[in-house]
Amino acid sequence: MKRPSPCPSEPERANGEVEARVTKAFKLRDTIMHAVAWDDRFLLQDLVRSLLKFAPCAVSLSRTGLGRLVHDSAIWESMDEQSKSLLVSVGKKWKAEVDRGAKDCQIPKAKPCALVALKAKSYRAAIQEFVTWLLAVDPEPVEGHIARRVAINLVNHGFTSWSHLNGLVPEDFANLNLLPADVALLARAIAKACRVLEAEHTVLPTAASGCNLPLAPEVRHNKGADADVVAASFSPEVLQQAENEWFKEANSIGVAGLGVSLTPAAAISALGTAKLSGHCVQPLLEQRVATLKRESNKKSLASVACGLKSWHAFAVSVLNYSHGSTLPPSGEMDVMKFLTIFRNPATGSNYVGYLKWACVYLGFSTAWFGEELKLALKGAKKMSLRCSVTSASDRKLLDENLIARVVQFADSRGFQAWSCMALVAWEFLLRVQSEAIGLQNGCPPDATALPPERHSGMWVDASGALVLRLQRRKHRPKGSLLRRRCMCSKVGRQLCVVHRMEPLLQAGGPGANLFAYTAYEFQALLRKFLGMLRVEGAQQFTLKTFRAGKATSLAMAGAPLGQLLAAGEWRSRAILNYVDEDAFDGAAVVAAEIEASDCE
Repeated sequence: MKRPSPCPSEPERANGEVEARVTKAFKLRDTIMHAVAWDDRFLLQDLVRSLLKFAPCAVSLSRTGLGRLVHDSAIWESMDEQSKSLLVSVGKKWKAEVDRGAKDCQIPKAKPCALVALKAKSYRAAIQEFVTWLLAVDPEPVEGHIARRVAINLVNHGFTSWSHLNGLVPEDFANLNLLPADVALLARAIAKACRVLEAEHTVLPTAASGCNLPLAPEVRHNKGADADVVAASFSPEVLQQAENEWFKEANSIGVAGLGVSLTPAAAISALGTAKLSGHCVQPLLEQRVATLKRESNKKSLASVACGLKSWHAFAVSVLNYSHGSTLPPSGEMDVMKFLTIFRNPATGSNYVGYLKWACVYLGFSTAWFGEELKLALKGAKKMSLRCSVTSASDRKLLDENLIARVVQFADSRGFQAWSCMALVAWEFLLRVQSEAIGLQNGCPPDATALPPERHSGMWVDASGALVLRLQRRKHRPKGSLLRRRCMCSKVGRQLCVVHRMEPLLQAGGPGANLFAYTAYEFQALLRKFLGMLRVEGAQQFTLKTFRAGKATSLAMAGAPLGQLLAAGEWRSRAILNYVDEDAFDGAAVVAAEIEASDCE
């Protein structure tokens, strides 16, 4: 330390006194912060008397921030009333001394250090955040007192978050007077901060890059996405694997109950802890966001995938799109051209809707879905209605006589199971692909609580009626409960769906599949049997012939409109907008209604 000159000048003497006060102020400030960091209220009470003896100046208070600490009530709130009264006296004494000395002191005030910009509670929180972070730096436990000592030193020098360590090197802290154990811990903490922050900005692999995770909205090319890849990501196998991997990762970092069992406060706490432990939580949350958005159309993802594949093939083969950029569409005209290829305009409208949903899901623009396209879609729906009504007499539909003939013929050739499935589809007016295929055995409790993994349940109740419970039905996401009575007196035992199904229901337990046919196999046999019966146009019959044929037969027989709507569970009575309920061409209008609203 440089010795003062024997005869110091007046300014030099003033500077020396100021520096001495500043040095003492720094010591008092550090002691206060130490007490705050360790939550030592007894030390704080002792400090009040030391502060009362200290004679500060404006420079010492400003440069060290000691004045601000003294007036921070959060620091002293745990003291007794006597100490608080003394602290008030300290404030008054300091103000008087500063005001008196300010006239003679010509040294300009300095800005307070970065540390004292923090309030006491924020100071404690910053230290605790660093302590939590440092304790999780290594797989092996870190001694708590070492972590707290390093944390206090870091916060005292302006580092209020572990993320501030990114890009630093241990040499930057050479002047902290840390112990060897502190230096080693700090070096590892800096390395981990750099790794975590680098991982936060790393894009996760997706289905587009060969991973089994579904394509997330946040992961896409600047020019768009491959609709074929997006469609593949919606397959049940890929989605289930992604869900399993998500839960495995979430469980490993302690947030498996996110959005399910954890309360918001618990979820925030768990995520914060995971992040402080070095886990990259952002991609995990982004994958959960994608799951939430998929849930809006979960039951129709297979149809969405089919629509996206059709658009991709059309865009690449006809419109010369590149394979990797078929989403979003380039403009309205491209989508309107796509709409023209559909024999059934209603199906085309559905596929355009799937395109729009996929673009929203992926975060792409839907500017291509403009007024012209809306006009074309409206025209497609009107064309569907007009064409189906005028051609109703030409459509290939089963009727009561034909269904009896084909069932009897199938029985004679040993296809009793096919006959049962045909009768069920006919009498219950089922959509064959989504409802008749996959029918399962059931039991009475299924009427109120069908297990979520089940497709359906069928049983004969105490009254002798055949009951069918569907987990889900189009326009009825909560499912349906349907009943059919014995019809032996009208059609005979061979054509009574109740008695035909009883042996099959008794052969298996709840959840067992009733039929083994695929949609293709079932339709192929229908056409084969009709051909062998020499029915004209046998190869033109489709799976819709059961639902549409039964409804049309009821209409032709003069069934009231209410009975028609109830039998097919149509969503609305919009049919009344076209004709009078008591005098309408039932067959034509029912056919139009089915074609417009029941496309599978």
